[in-house]
Amino acid sequence: MWKVESEMFTVPEIAEIGYKKFEIDTEDTEAFQKQIRKVIEEKIKNGNEIFQPIGKKKSTKKAKNPARAYRQEVKDSIIDEELFDYLREQSKKDTIERFKSRSDYDSEALAMNADFQEFIEKQEFPEEVGRWEGLTEAHRRVIDKRAYIISEALFAYLSSNRFSYSTKEISSFLPIFDPLFIREKLFFENFELDLKGLVSDMNHYDSLFECQGDLSGKDRQLEDKLKDWKSYAWLKNK
Repeated sequence: MWKVESEMFTVPEIAEIGYKKFEIDTEDTEAFQKQIRKVIEEKIKNGNEIFQPIGKKKSTKKAKNPARAYRQEVKDSIIDEELFDYLREQSKKDTIERFKSRSDYDSEALAMNADFQEFIEKQEFPEEVGRWEGLTEAHRRVIDKRAYIISEALFAYLSSNRFSYSTKEISSFLPIFDPLFIREKLFFENFELDLKGLVSDMNHYDSLFECQGDLSGKDRQLEDKLKDWKSYAWLKNK
């Protein structure tokens, strides 16, 4: 029997999260859903068990029937790897400029590996990297990053078309949300937060400094992913 997990995603949910991250302004995700299903079928056909469904859930509260749901790793792989360039190409011009292509990241990684020591010296990596043991949700760096994501998401939410507040107006009433519990209450009423994915990515990023100049394009892409709050937070389906 499939087990029920809170951190699992249906194909429509993966499609919507991808469209939101790349700011693709349409609710019609059918074409992308077909691409996702094709990737999943190919992966399973080739023996990749990670892409097997792990349960069922409703994609939205209004959905009549539950759909097959997949691990968080599947969601991340599809959006950040398998169909990254597809999403990028569907985006608006300014969004395309914000997201590099996979080949761009591969080229950057090759250049960094050529002079890895210079790369290390330019990074602002934590003191504990040299004695890396892995971060948890309770670590100060994770707590700070979580707070940053919540703040950035709320600022974007309040300045979106549904409210149309100016930057000056938002700045004037942001102190109202200074108490952390108030800010978090407003955030979690409207957003989902992928804290597990954030911790995993931060740990992976820290471990890169032990790889001795063997970075991949995927590793280079991770650095930009960690800078973008949209990688870990998205509006809830209501």
